[in-house]
Amino acid sequence: MTMKMTVMAPFPGLYKAAQEVIEERAAELISEINVVLLNPMGTGVIEAEKEIAKGAEVIISRGYTASCISSGVEIPVVHIQVTALDIMQALGQVSDEHKNVGVVGFSGVVYECQRAGKILGISIQELLIEDEIESIYEVIKKAINTGTSVIIGGASAAGIAIELGIKGILLESGKNAVYKAIKEAEALVLARRKDSERTEKINKIIDSSADEIPASSKTAIASFEDVARREMLDRNIKQRLHGKGWIAKMTLDQFIGSSEKIRSLKIRTRKFARTDSTVLITGESGTGKEMLAQSIHNLSKRKAGPFVAINCAALPPNLLESEMFGYEEGAFTGTKKGGKVGLFELAHGGTIFLDEVGEMPLPLQSRLLRVLQEKAVMRLGADCIMPIDVRVIAATNQDLENLIEEKTFRKDLYYRLNILRLYIPPLRERVDDIPELVESFLRHFAHLNLEVKGINPRVIRLMQLYSWNGNVRELSNMLERAMLLSIGPMIEEADIEELLPLKAGHAEAMTVPKNYTLQEMESEAIIQMLVSEEFSYTKVAAKLGISRTTLWRKLKGLRIEK
Repeated sequence: MTMKMTVMAPFPGLYKAAQEVIEERAAELISEINVVLLNPMGTGVIEAEKEIAKGAEVIISRGYTASCISSGVEIPVVHIQVTALDIMQALGQVSDEHKNVGVVGFSGVVYECQRAGKILGISIQELLIEDEIESIYEVIKKAINTGTSVIIGGASAAGIAIELGIKGILLESGKNAVYKAIKEAEALVLARRKDSERTEKINKIIDSSADEIPASSKTAIASFEDVARREMLDRNIKQRLHGKGWIAKMTLDQFIGSSEKIRSLKIRTRKFARTDSTVLITGESGTGKEMLAQSIHNLSKRKAGPFVAINCAALPPNLLESEMFGYEEGAFTGTKKGGKVGLFELAHGGTIFLDEVGEMPLPLQSRLLRVLQEKAVMRLGADCIMPIDVRVIAATNQDLENLIEEKTFRKDLYYRLNILRLYIPPLRERVDDIPELVESFLRHFAHLNLEVKGINPRVIRLMQLYSWNGNVRELSNMLERAMLLSIGPMIEEADIEELLPLKAGHAEAMTVPKNYTLQEMESEAIIQMLVSEEFSYTKVAAKLGISRTTLWRKLKGLRIEK
């Protein structure tokens, strides 16, 4: 059987190197290798899934792209390592006037860089992102603030460096590194095939010999058989999951925002992801609770396992129970032949996300509590329990403590869910993130209207005055409609007047004269808010999503006096 693999190249240099390796060393390779040049703005996961559908048994890539693909697919991903020679070639592009150089990457990329820097007499700062403590953007920005003037790294890192106004050098991978990765991938596929053949032989021996084995030895055989069948079930479930979409596609880097509240949220999220404890995510509708849950999964040791999500408010109680816990054939009228696997079983080895958990009926809360306590599940109509290895992430936009007082939510379940807690602030409390969110959404919706090239800064300021009851989801929907309606080249006030009705106390902002500067407009808006709130600086600061100290600085800078 032909061995198939794919090299996913995030930049043209790696694509060219891979093609040359395949051509030059064809006699030494035992596999059929496809090479794909990726879109520099993508993660490569979608392209990898297409290659898997064509029969690829292993993916080969590098750096951040390899990490993203590894989080999103079930087959192995081999990372192309960067050699000292590769780093020295990149350092050779550093001019004499640049004294401080930062090399961005995972430890497998940057571990040789300081040694190479000493050889060339260049001071090197290693900017590790292996644990994803911060996004690539944040790592580079912090390095610049400490004096770094050149960034060496992958396509993403080099591009971000240039965007931030410093020199960015692409760290290429030489042909020798590519060849080593291909040979490692071939060895990996061969080992996996041998392991699969060995498991199949064991199962055949068990099936054919069980009847002839003495009764005293059949506990041991049954136990071994259960383990083998459990492993086969795991593999079958994982194969089906991709067809049903039980995978987490979002990462924390896609959770847009760099305000103080969001930076703090991301730090806590990364810390919590390292554990296996239950997490409760709270926040208003539209703030991105499922995105955060997917990010936790992809940052955790369970990232190769399934991510199963269910909305507890979307199904009637009887259907919700059968979906969550599954059922045996004949458990009730209308059951499927052979029964049904529940979502907790499907999530074995991974994460289950219970959205709107506050809407779960009390009887189901009792069953969920038992699953959390016993780490086992019993299907409807069954007489035995099945051990499961599942991490639970729950989310709600309700105040569960109030629900406990109202006797609609179990206190003991609340304590089980509220081991680790993450609160996502509403958009009106982090309006400084709106420009960044708008930029991201405009890129995402660019295909809807090629005439639109940007957005008037005055429009963004108006957005920062809006209350956003639907939060980030509402902002996304509004920008999608604005892109469809705008005649370009910029989205103007007229494009959003009907889409963005300001709430009471903000309506005057829509009548600001069009010849106002952005500073004059901001000054006018703050004055109106101060008057409407009877000069309560605490209330105005809260509406603007800033601290009282920041408000005082703004008032001073805009020369606003009481």
